Amino acid sequence: FTRMRRPKRSRTSAGSSTSAESEGGISSADDTMESAEAGDATSRVSYRQSKDTITSEQRERADLYEAALDAYQEARFTEACQLASRLLVETPNDLAARSILQRAQQHAGEDSNVVGLSEEELASWTGVFCMGEK
Repeated sequence: FTRMRRPKRSRTSAGSSTSAESEGGISSADDTMESAEAGDATSRVSYRQSKDTITSEQRERADLYEAALDAYQEARFTEACQLASRLLVETPNDLAARSILQRAQQHAGEDSNVVGLSEEELASWTGVFCMGEK
């Protein structure tokens, strides 16, 4: 009888807990650093701090992206376009922001009117997008 070790828990940048078990048995970067620097506690602490530190610019971008996604999911397409466009000015290669912009543009009409959706479709709108192909 061999006792199995419980997988270590680590924090993701979003603050949620994950484990090596939930990631298919792959150890986290923290585990790797702990193994490599087993005798150097100071290095481990500073590594964790630098990895977990989020700049104010990153937080602002995340908040702006979340606002754009919320607007899209709530069928406020003109607002979603404006917010996604602001993100793309700073980072033109942001594929997630570009995706929101393109999808919102399909339904954004003049004066914040919605186009391309029936009243029934608009009433049941969730913003869920099902990919038909890769």
